[in-house]
Amino acid sequence: MKSLDLRGQLALVFVVSLAVLCGQIVWLENVHILTTNGMYKSLQGEPWILDPARATLDPSNYLYFPMYGVLCRLLDAVGFLPGAAWKQFAYLNAFWASLCVTFVYAFIHRLTASAGAAALAAGFHLGCGYFLLLATINEDIMSGYTVVFAAMALAGLWFDRPTYRRVVIVSVVFSVGWLLEWRLMFPTLPAFVLALALSEGTLQRRLVLIGTLFASIVAVAGLAALVTIGHPGSVGPEGLLWTGKGVETGWAGLNWDKAWMMLGGIGSYLLIFGPLIDLPAIRVAAVPLVVSVLIQAALLAATLVALWPRRGDRRLRAVAIYRPSRRSFYTGASNPSRHGNSRCGATPGIPTSGAPTGLRRWRRHRRLIRNSSGSRSRPAASVIPAGQPRSMPLH
Repeated sequence: MKSLDLRGQLALVFVVSLAVLCGQIVWLENVHILTTNGMYKSLQGEPWILDPARATLDPSNYLYFPMYGVLCRLLDAVGFLPGAAWKQFAYLNAFWASLCVTFVYAFIHRLTASAGAAALAAGFHLGCGYFLLLATINEDIMSGYTVVFAAMALAGLWFDRPTYRRVVIVSVVFSVGWLLEWRLMFPTLPAFVLALALSEGTLQRRLVLIGTLFASIVAVAGLAALVTIGHPGSVGPEGLLWTGKGVETGWAGLNWDKAWMMLGGIGSYLLIFGPLIDLPAIRVAAVPLVVSVLIQAALLAATLVALWPRRGDRRLRAVAIYRPSRRSFYTGASNPSRHGNSRCGATPGIPTSGAPTGLRRWRRHRRLIRNSSGSRSRPAASVIPAGQPRSMPLH
Protein backbone atom coordinates (compact mmCIF):
# COMPACT_ATOMS: atom_id res chain seq x y z
CA MET A 1 0.00 0.00 0.00
CA LYS A 2 3.03 2.26 -0.32
CA SER A 3 1.79 3.80 -3.56
CA LEU A 4 -1.59 4.74 -2.05
CA ASP A 5 -2.29 7.77 0.08
CA LEU A 6 -4.22 7.29 3.32
CA ARG A 7 -7.61 7.71 1.66
CA GLY A 8 -6.73 5.09 -0.90
CA GLN A 9 -5.54 2.74 1.84
CA LEU A 10 -8.78 3.20 3.78
CA ALA A 11 -10.86 2.55 0.66
CA LEU A 12 -8.85 -0.59 -0.05
CA VAL A 13 -9.27 -1.85 3.52
CA PHE A 14 -13.04 -1.33 3.32
CA VAL A 15 -13.43 -3.04 -0.06
CA VAL A 16 -11.25 -6.02 0.88
CA SER A 17 -13.02 -6.47 4.23
CA LEU A 18 -16.45 -6.27 2.62
CA ALA A 19 -15.46 -8.76 -0.08
CA VAL A 20 -14.09 -11.21 2.49
CA LEU A 21 -17.16 -10.99 4.73
CA CYS A 22 -19.69 -11.18 1.90
CA GLY A 23 -17.79 -14.14 0.48
CA GLN A 24 -17.95 -15.77 3.90
CA ILE A 25 -21.72 -15.26 4.04
CA VAL A 26 -22.17 -16.80 0.58
CA TRP A 27 -19.89 -19.72 1.43
CA LEU A 28 -21.55 -20.51 4.76
CA GLU A 29 -25.12 -20.18 3.42
CA ASN A 30 -26.34 -19.89 7.00
CA VAL A 31 -26.94 -16.51 8.63
CA HIS A 32 -28.17 -18.20 11.82
CA ILE A 33 -24.91 -19.84 12.91
CA LEU A 34 -24.75 -20.28 16.70
CA THR A 35 -27.89 -18.19 17.28
CA THR A 36 -31.31 -17.60 15.75
CA ASN A 37 -31.74 -14.29 17.53
CA GLY A 38 -31.21 -12.45 14.26
CA MET A 39 -34.26 -14.16 12.77
CA TYR A 40 -36.45 -12.67 15.49
CA LYS A 41 -34.76 -9.30 14.98
CA SER A 42 -35.57 -9.42 11.27
CA LEU A 43 -39.21 -10.22 12.07
CA GLN A 44 -39.27 -7.32 14.51
CA GLY A 45 -37.75 -5.10 11.84
CA GLU A 46 -40.18 -6.00 9.04
CA PRO A 47 -42.79 -3.38 10.06
CA TRP A 48 -40.07 -0.75 9.65
CA ILE A 49 -39.59 -1.96 6.08
CA LEU A 50 -43.24 -2.32 5.10
CA ASP A 51 -44.98 0.45 7.07
CA PRO A 52 -42.56 2.55 9.16
CA ALA A 53 -45.25 5.04 10.18
CA ARG A 54 -47.01 2.33 12.22
CA ALA A 55 -43.97 0.36 13.34
CA THR A 56 -43.21 0.24 17.05
CA LEU A 57 -40.01 1.66 18.51
CA ASP A 58 -37.92 -0.53 20.80
CA PRO A 59 -36.30 1.53 23.60
CA SER A 60 -33.27 -0.78 23.74
CA ASN A 61 -32.72 -0.59 19.96
CA TYR A 62 -34.21 2.84 19.44
CA LEU A 63 -32.38 3.73 16.24
CA TYR A 64 -31.53 0.21 15.07
CA PHE A 65 -34.84 -0.86 13.56
CA PRO A 66 -35.63 2.49 11.89
CA MET A 67 -32.15 2.57 10.34
CA TYR A 68 -32.19 -1.06 9.18
CA GLY A 69 -35.69 -0.52 7.81
CA VAL A 70 -34.39 2.27 5.58
CA LEU A 71 -31.36 0.22 4.51
CA CYS A 72 -33.48 -2.83 3.68
CA ARG A 73 -35.81 -0.70 1.57
CA LEU A 74 -32.75 0.53 -0.34
CA LEU A 75 -31.63 -3.07 -0.90
CA ASP A 76 -35.15 -3.96 -2.07
CA ALA A 77 -35.07 -1.03 -4.48
CA VAL A 78 -31.87 -2.25 -6.15
CA GLY A 79 -33.11 -5.84 -6.26
CA PHE A 80 -30.73 -7.31 -3.68
CA LEU A 81 -32.52 -10.18 -1.91
CA PRO A 82 -35.88 -8.34 -1.98
CA GLY A 83 -38.27 -9.35 0.76
CA ALA A 84 -35.65 -11.43 2.62
CA ALA A 85 -34.81 -9.14 5.52
CA TRP A 86 -33.30 -12.02 7.49
CA LYS A 87 -30.63 -12.37 4.78
CA GLN A 88 -30.26 -8.66 4.13
CA PHE A 89 -29.44 -8.06 7.80
CA ALA A 90 -26.34 -10.26 7.48
CA TYR A 91 -25.00 -8.30 4.51
CA LEU A 92 -25.74 -5.03 6.27
CA ASN A 93 -23.75 -6.32 9.23
CA ALA A 94 -20.88 -7.13 6.87
CA PHE A 95 -21.03 -3.53 5.65
CA TRP A 96 -20.84 -2.14 9.19
CA ALA A 97 -18.10 -4.58 10.14
CA SER A 98 -16.05 -3.50 7.11
CA LEU A 99 -16.52 0.10 8.17
CA CYS A 100 -15.30 -0.85 11.65
CA VAL A 101 -12.19 -2.55 10.25
CA THR A 102 -11.53 0.64 8.30
CA PHE A 103 -11.81 2.63 11.54
CA VAL A 104 -9.32 0.24 13.14
CA TYR A 105 -6.86 0.83 10.31
CA ALA A 106 -7.25 4.61 10.49
CA PHE A 107 -6.91 4.61 14.28
CA ILE A 108 -3.74 2.53 14.37
CA HIS A 109 -2.25 4.39 11.41
CA ARG A 110 -2.82 7.66 13.27
CA LEU A 111 -1.17 6.24 16.40
CA THR A 112 1.86 4.66 14.75
CA ALA A 113 2.24 6.29 11.30
CA SER A 114 2.77 2.70 10.13
CA ALA A 115 0.77 1.10 7.32
CA GLY A 116 2.12 -2.31 8.29
CA ALA A 117 1.05 -2.01 11.92
CA ALA A 118 -2.36 -0.68 10.88
CA ALA A 119 -2.87 -3.56 8.44
CA LEU A 120 -1.85 -6.09 11.09
CA ALA A 121 -4.27 -4.62 13.63
CA ALA A 122 -7.11 -4.43 11.10
CA GLY A 123 -6.56 -8.05 10.06
CA PHE A 124 -6.44 -9.14 13.69
CA HIS A 125 -9.69 -7.34 14.45
CA LEU A 126 -11.40 -8.80 11.39
CA GLY A 127 -10.40 -12.34 12.37
CA CYS A 128 -11.35 -12.21 16.06
CA GLY A 129 -13.93 -14.82 17.03
CA TYR A 130 -16.97 -12.82 18.03
CA PHE A 131 -16.34 -10.08 15.48
CA LEU A 132 -16.04 -12.46 12.52
CA LEU A 133 -19.12 -14.34 13.69
CA LEU A 134 -21.30 -11.28 14.20
CA ALA A 135 -20.13 -9.76 10.92
CA THR A 136 -21.52 -12.70 8.94
CA ILE A 137 -24.85 -13.43 10.65
CA ASN A 138 -28.01 -11.41 11.19
CA GLU A 139 -27.58 -10.47 14.86
CA ASP A 140 -28.28 -6.89 15.90
CA ILE A 141 -25.02 -5.69 17.47
CA MET A 142 -22.65 -4.81 14.63
CA SER A 143 -23.92 -1.35 13.67
CA GLY A 144 -23.93 -0.10 17.26
CA TYR A 145 -20.58 -1.74 17.91
CA THR A 146 -19.04 0.07 14.94
CA VAL A 147 -20.32 3.48 16.01
CA VAL A 148 -19.17 2.95 19.60
CA PHE A 149 -15.76 1.86 18.32
CA ALA A 150 -15.55 5.11 16.36
CA ALA A 151 -16.28 7.04 19.56
CA MET A 152 -13.63 5.05 21.44
CA ALA A 153 -11.07 5.68 18.71
CA LEU A 154 -11.74 9.41 18.78
CA ALA A 155 -11.47 9.43 22.55
CA GLY A 156 -8.21 7.50 22.40
CA LEU A 157 -6.76 10.11 20.05
CA TRP A 158 -8.27 13.18 21.71
CA PHE A 159 -8.68 12.59 25.43
CA ASP A 160 -4.99 13.05 26.19
CA ARG A 161 -5.68 16.76 25.54
CA PRO A 162 -9.47 17.03 25.67
CA THR A 163 -11.39 20.14 24.73
CA TYR A 164 -15.08 20.80 25.19
CA ARG A 165 -15.63 20.43 21.45
CA ARG A 166 -13.87 17.07 21.38
CA VAL A 167 -15.82 15.79 24.38
CA VAL A 168 -19.12 16.80 22.78
CA ILE A 169 -18.24 15.09 19.48
CA VAL A 170 -17.25 11.87 21.26
CA SER A 171 -20.43 12.01 23.37
CA VAL A 172 -22.67 12.46 20.33
CA VAL A 173 -21.06 9.61 18.38
CA PHE A 174 -21.12 7.38 21.46
CA SER A 175 -24.79 8.18 22.11
CA VAL A 176 -25.77 7.25 18.56
CA GLY A 177 -24.01 3.93 19.17
CA TRP A 178 -25.83 3.05 22.37
CA LEU A 179 -29.14 4.21 20.90
CA LEU A 180 -28.60 1.44 18.36
CA GLU A 181 -27.92 -1.08 21.17
CA TRP A 182 -28.53 0.18 24.69
CA ARG A 183 -26.21 -2.22 26.53
CA LEU A 184 -23.15 -0.85 24.72
CA MET A 185 -23.34 2.15 27.02
CA PHE A 186 -22.14 0.47 30.16
CA PRO A 187 -18.73 -1.03 29.38
CA THR A 188 -17.62 2.19 27.65
CA LEU A 189 -18.98 5.10 29.68
CA PRO A 190 -16.79 4.42 32.76
CA ALA A 191 -13.72 4.35 30.50
CA PHE A 192 -14.59 7.77 29.07
CA VAL A 193 -15.00 9.18 32.56
CA LEU A 194 -11.71 7.70 33.75
CA ALA A 195 -9.84 8.99 30.69
CA LEU A 196 -11.12 12.51 31.31
CA ALA A 197 -10.36 12.24 35.03
CA LEU A 198 -6.74 11.40 34.21
CA SER A 199 -6.36 14.01 31.47
CA GLU A 200 -4.34 17.21 31.73
CA GLY A 201 -5.61 20.36 33.43
CA THR A 202 -6.89 21.34 36.83
CA LEU A 203 -9.30 19.21 38.81
CA GLN A 204 -12.06 21.74 38.23
CA ARG A 205 -11.57 21.65 34.46
CA ARG A 206 -11.56 17.86 34.40
CA LEU A 207 -14.80 17.76 36.39
CA VAL A 208 -16.39 20.23 33.97
CA LEU A 209 -15.28 18.05 31.05
CA ILE A 210 -16.88 15.02 32.69
CA GLY A 211 -20.03 17.06 33.24
CA THR A 212 -19.96 18.04 29.56
CA LEU A 213 -19.75 14.36 28.64
CA PHE A 214 -22.84 13.48 30.68
CA ALA A 215 -24.76 16.57 29.58
CA SER A 216 -24.12 15.77 25.92
CA ILE A 217 -25.27 12.18 26.38
CA VAL A 218 -28.50 13.33 28.06
CA ALA A 219 -29.00 15.96 25.35
CA VAL A 220 -28.77 13.37 22.56
CA ALA A 221 -31.20 11.10 24.39
CA GLY A 222 -33.55 14.05 24.84
CA LEU A 223 -33.32 14.92 21.15
CA ALA A 224 -34.06 11.33 20.14
CA ALA A 225 -37.08 11.30 22.45
CA LEU A 226 -38.24 14.69 21.14
CA VAL A 227 -38.22 13.79 17.44
CA THR A 228 -40.13 10.54 18.09
CA ILE A 229 -42.93 11.99 20.22
CA GLY A 230 -46.22 10.41 19.20
CA HIS A 231 -44.67 7.45 17.39
CA PRO A 232 -45.75 4.00 18.64
CA GLY A 233 -43.39 2.82 21.37
CA SER A 234 -41.76 6.21 21.92
CA VAL A 235 -40.38 6.96 25.37
CA GLY A 236 -38.87 9.93 27.16
CA PRO A 237 -35.14 10.47 27.72
CA GLU A 238 -35.26 8.63 31.04
CA GLY A 239 -36.70 5.60 29.25
CA LEU A 240 -33.81 5.66 26.80
CA LEU A 241 -31.08 6.14 29.39
CA TRP A 242 -32.32 3.13 31.39
CA THR A 243 -34.29 0.48 29.53
CA GLY A 244 -33.31 -2.42 31.79
CA LYS A 245 -32.90 -4.74 28.79
CA GLY A 246 -31.96 -8.25 29.85
CA VAL A 247 -31.62 -7.46 33.54
CA GLU A 248 -35.14 -6.51 34.73
CA THR A 249 -33.52 -4.75 37.69
CA GLY A 250 -30.23 -2.95 38.15
CA TRP A 251 -28.60 -5.98 39.80
CA ALA A 252 -28.40 -9.32 38.03
CA GLY A 253 -26.76 -11.36 40.76
CA LEU A 254 -23.31 -12.80 41.24
CA ASN A 255 -22.30 -16.46 41.48
CA TRP A 256 -19.71 -18.92 40.14
CA ASP A 257 -21.86 -19.72 37.11
CA LYS A 258 -21.09 -16.19 35.94
CA ALA A 259 -17.37 -16.97 36.16
CA TRP A 260 -17.85 -19.87 33.73
CA MET A 261 -19.90 -17.60 31.48
CA MET A 262 -17.15 -15.00 31.63
CA LEU A 263 -14.67 -17.67 30.50
CA GLY A 264 -16.94 -18.48 27.56
CA GLY A 265 -17.30 -14.82 26.68
CA ILE A 266 -13.68 -13.73 26.97
CA GLY A 267 -12.36 -16.94 25.43
CA SER A 268 -14.56 -16.35 22.40
CA TYR A 269 -13.11 -12.88 21.81
CA LEU A 270 -10.30 -14.50 19.88
CA LEU A 271 -11.49 -18.00 18.97
CA ILE A 272 -15.01 -19.40 18.60
CA PHE A 273 -15.52 -22.99 19.78
CA GLY A 274 -19.18 -23.54 19.00
CA PRO A 275 -22.55 -22.50 20.44
CA LEU A 276 -21.50 -21.80 24.03
CA ILE A 277 -24.98 -20.81 25.15
CA ASP A 278 -25.19 -22.85 28.35
CA LEU A 279 -22.90 -23.90 31.19
CA PRO A 280 -22.43 -27.57 30.12
CA ALA A 281 -21.22 -26.47 26.68
CA ILE A 282 -18.82 -23.95 28.21
CA ARG A 283 -17.41 -26.56 30.61
CA VAL A 284 -16.83 -29.00 27.74
CA ALA A 285 -14.89 -26.32 25.85
CA ALA A 286 -13.03 -25.14 28.96
CA VAL A 287 -9.53 -26.17 27.81
CA PRO A 288 -9.55 -24.38 24.42
CA LEU A 289 -11.26 -21.40 26.03
CA VAL A 290 -8.49 -21.18 28.61
CA VAL A 291 -5.91 -21.38 25.81
CA SER A 292 -7.65 -18.49 24.06
CA VAL A 293 -7.64 -16.45 27.28
CA LEU A 294 -3.94 -17.19 27.82
CA ILE A 295 -3.13 -16.03 24.29
CA GLN A 296 -4.94 -12.78 24.99
CA ALA A 297 -3.13 -12.45 28.31
CA ALA A 298 0.18 -12.92 26.48
CA LEU A 299 -0.77 -10.16 24.03
CA LEU A 300 -1.64 -7.92 26.96
CA ALA A 301 1.69 -8.69 28.64
CA ALA A 302 3.60 -7.96 25.43
CA THR A 303 1.72 -4.70 25.07
CA LEU A 304 2.52 -3.67 28.64
CA VAL A 305 6.21 -4.48 28.18
CA ALA A 306 6.34 -2.53 24.92
CA LEU A 307 4.48 0.49 26.26
CA TRP A 308 5.85 0.65 29.80
CA PRO A 309 8.81 2.90 28.87
CA ARG A 310 6.22 5.37 27.50
CA ARG A 311 3.83 5.15 30.44
CA GLY A 312 3.96 8.92 30.87
CA ASP A 313 2.43 9.48 27.43
CA ARG A 314 -1.11 10.77 28.01
CA ARG A 315 -2.40 9.50 24.67
CA LEU A 316 -1.18 5.96 25.34
CA ARG A 317 -2.78 6.08 28.77
CA ALA A 318 -6.06 7.20 27.21
CA VAL A 319 -5.91 4.31 24.72
CA ALA A 320 -5.01 1.80 27.43
CA ILE A 321 -8.06 2.71 29.50
CA TYR A 322 -10.46 1.24 26.93
CA ARG A 323 -10.42 -2.38 28.11
CA PRO A 324 -13.69 -2.51 30.06
CA SER A 325 -15.54 -5.76 30.84
CA ARG A 326 -16.64 -5.27 34.44
CA ARG A 327 -20.37 -5.41 33.87
CA SER A 328 -20.09 -8.68 31.98
CA PHE A 329 -19.18 -10.56 35.16
CA TYR A 330 -22.61 -10.25 36.68
CA THR A 331 -25.04 -10.00 33.77
CA GLY A 332 -24.88 -11.74 30.41
CA ALA A 333 -21.27 -12.75 30.94
CA SER A 334 -21.11 -14.74 27.70
CA ASN A 335 -23.20 -12.29 25.65
CA PRO A 336 -21.27 -10.81 22.70
CA SER A 337 -22.88 -7.40 23.14
CA ARG A 338 -21.44 -7.15 26.65
CA HIS A 339 -17.92 -7.96 25.50
CA GLY A 340 -17.88 -5.86 22.35
CA ASN A 341 -16.03 -2.95 23.89
CA SER A 342 -13.44 -5.16 25.49
CA ARG A 343 -12.77 -6.62 22.07
CA CYS A 344 -12.37 -3.06 20.79
CA GLY A 345 -9.83 -2.43 23.52
CA ALA A 346 -7.72 -5.44 22.60
CA THR A 347 -6.90 -4.23 19.10
CA PRO A 348 -4.65 -1.24 19.93
CA GLY A 349 -2.25 -3.61 21.66
CA ILE A 350 -1.41 -5.43 18.43
CA PRO A 351 0.79 -2.78 16.79
CA THR A 352 2.74 -2.31 20.01
CA SER A 353 3.35 -5.98 20.78
CA GLY A 354 6.45 -7.92 19.89
CA ALA A 355 5.55 -8.91 16.32
CA PRO A 356 5.46 -5.42 14.77
CA THR A 357 8.51 -4.43 16.80
CA GLY A 358 10.36 -7.40 15.35
CA LEU A 359 9.25 -6.46 11.84
CA ARG A 360 10.52 -2.92 12.30
CA ARG A 361 13.87 -4.16 13.59
CA TRP A 362 14.20 -6.65 10.72
CA ARG A 363 13.43 -3.94 8.20
CA ARG A 364 15.95 -1.59 9.78
CA HIS A 365 18.69 -4.25 9.64
CA ARG A 366 17.81 -5.05 6.03
CA ARG A 367 18.28 -1.40 5.15
CA LEU A 368 21.62 -1.38 6.94
CA ILE A 369 22.82 -4.44 5.02
CA ARG A 370 21.67 -3.07 1.68
CA ASN A 371 23.24 0.33 2.24
CA SER A 372 26.48 -1.08 3.62
CA SER A 373 26.86 -3.47 0.67
CA GLY A 374 26.52 -0.55 -1.72
CA SER A 375 29.28 1.42 0.03
CA ARG A 376 31.84 -0.97 1.53
CA SER A 377 34.19 1.80 2.54
CA ARG A 378 31.65 3.23 4.98
CA PRO A 379 30.72 1.33 8.16
CA ALA A 380 27.14 0.14 8.31
CA ALA A 381 26.58 1.86 11.64
CA SER A 382 27.12 5.24 10.02
CA VAL A 383 24.06 4.78 7.82
CA ILE A 384 21.82 5.83 10.73
CA PRO A 385 22.28 9.52 11.55
CA ALA A 386 22.91 10.55 15.11
CA GLY A 387 19.69 10.83 17.08
CA GLN A 388 17.69 8.63 14.69
CA PRO A 389 15.09 6.45 16.53
CA ARG A 390 16.07 2.81 16.93
CA SER A 391 12.90 1.60 15.26
CA MET A 392 11.44 3.14 12.13
CA PRO A 393 7.74 3.14 11.30
CA LEU A 394 6.65 1.12 8.31
CA HIS A 395 5.48 3.21 5.38
